[in-house]
Amino acid sequence: RLRRHHRREVGHAPAHHGRGVPLRLRSAHAPFRQYGKGACDDCEDSMRPDIYEVRPGLFCAVIPFPNNPLKAVNCYIVLDSERTLVIDMGFDLPVCREALLYALKECGRSWESVQVVATHSHPDHIGLLDSLAPVGSPVLAGFASIEDLISSYRAVRDAVPLLLDGALLDESFCQVRFSPCANVPVQRVVEGDEIAAGRYRFQVMETPGHDEWHICLCDASAGVMLVGDHVLRKIVPSVNVFTPHRDLLGSYLNNLQRMPATGALTALPGHGRPIEDVRAEVDRIRTYHLDKVEEIYELVCQGFDDLESIAARSSGLFSCWSHQHPLRRIWLVTEVMAYLVKLAHDGRVAISCDASCRYLFEPC
Repeated sequence: RLRRHHRREVGHAPAHHGRGVPLRLRSAHAPFRQYGKGACDDCEDSMRPDIYEVRPGLFCAVIPFPNNPLKAVNCYIVLDSERTLVIDMGFDLPVCREALLYALKECGRSWESVQVVATHSHPDHIGLLDSLAPVGSPVLAGFASIEDLISSYRAVRDAVPLLLDGALLDESFCQVRFSPCANVPVQRVVEGDEIAAGRYRFQVMETPGHDEWHICLCDASAGVMLVGDHVLRKIVPSVNVFTPHRDLLGSYLNNLQRMPATGALTALPGHGRPIEDVRAEVDRIRTYHLDKVEEIYELVCQGFDDLESIAARSSGLFSCWSHQHPLRRIWLVTEVMAYLVKLAHDGRVAISCDASCRYLFEPC
């Protein structure tokens, strides 16, 4: 159920009223299992995620990522008499698919009862839409359609020559899948919408920054807020920008200020344990990004005027920059671009293009 100023029904899957009791429940404060290299090799147990109850009827299934530094993503499962709400899913990998289906089974539910909510468009959160399409229910998300995502990432590929020489010549970059391709129905949710499931009434907050379409879900009465990758414990969520047309970093920093005061709510992130001291994490993340803005500005003032020269020095990889994988360089360059666009938006840096349409930067 989705409320937009007034409650209205969205199409959802057939009811499934199973009442299975999760067998692998643990405390929300127990240490997370570490999924490292080889954790999924010939091991049936590796496909069984840790599952714990966050609040009555609200579970977290930790979906493992084998051989990936992220290690896992948190999939939140909300039980309703009519359907099962699944917030975020995981990569389109067999181990993620099996882990999610196992978690649903442990909760006494089947995939046919599921409605998916996407906090944002990154493949570690919605990649499974390619192999686990929803049955009868639209995906609730901050974007309007999968085609919108595909079009956006086509534009990303077109923008890369302006950022990094030769990147499009690298076969691995051309084959990267940034978004699902399955033609699944999507219903866009916006600021103030209500997503109701079981005892929970989640208010949608639009929080673009880490992702252009990022949303958070807040139920103040229940004391919980699903924050996706907007706020993470000990990790600084990145902001990556491919063109200078929108100040996503500025949006991100402003949206961080909207997070609740410490003690008001428990934040449930896309990776890692629940966060009780939300403001401490917000302050840490904001301080990092604001310090980085000043570092980038100082490099521009020193005469470094193109993205690669700035990114190589900011990352500490100047001596081995040319040996970095193109995908790694693209990631670092687009992070630097986010800081430079904010500086331009603040009137401190001017952006221009040279004869080959490469971006150049100078202090105002």
